[in-house]
Amino acid sequence: MRRDLAKTEHERVWQRFVLKFGDPAHTTRDGRRRRAAAEQGSKPFGKGRDPEGLGAVLDLAAANFGWTEELARGDVIGNWASLVGDGAAEHSVAQEVIDGELVVQCASTAWAQQLRMMHSDIIKKLTERFPESSVRRIKFNGPHQRSFKAGYRSVPGRGPRDTYG
Repeated sequence: MRRDLAKTEHERVWQRFVLKFGDPAHTTRDGRRRRAAAEQGSKPFGKGRDPEGLGAVLDLAAANFGWTEELARGDVIGNWASLVGDGAAEHSVAQEVIDGELVVQCASTAWAQQLRMMHSDIIKKLTERFPESSVRRIKFNGPHQRSFKAGYRSVPGRGPRDTYG
C-alpha cells in the first residue's frame, strides 16, 4: 500500500512539472528528436542502417577514445624488424616510446653505433609508415654492464670499457 502512495505522489509531482515547465517531448532538443523518430518509425533500409566492417568500427572507436597515437607507437615497436632489417633486429629490441623518443636496447655497443649511423634512414621509414606515432628521435642504448664503482675492493680509475664481457 505504501508503494501505491509513493507512485501516486510521483505521478502528481510529474504532472505539476509538466504544467509548470511544459512537456519535455516538446521543449528539449532531445525530446523533439525522440518524438520525431517515434513518429517516423524504423526503416529497415533507411539511412545509416548499412553494416560496417570491423576495421572501420575499430578505427572509429580508436579515434573517438584518442588511442590512435598509442596504437601507432605499439605498431612501431611490433614492426621493429621491418624498419631496421632482420640482421639488426636480432641484435636490438625496441622497448618503449617516451615523449616522442623511441628507446632501443642493443646487444653490444658496436650494434648501438651501427644503428646510430642508420638513424636518419630509420626515422625516414618510421615517419612514412607510422606518421601517427609522433616518434621524432631514437635513443640507442648499449648493453647493461655491472658497475665496479662501489664495493669492498673498488679501485678508482677508468674501469671496464667496451671489451668487457
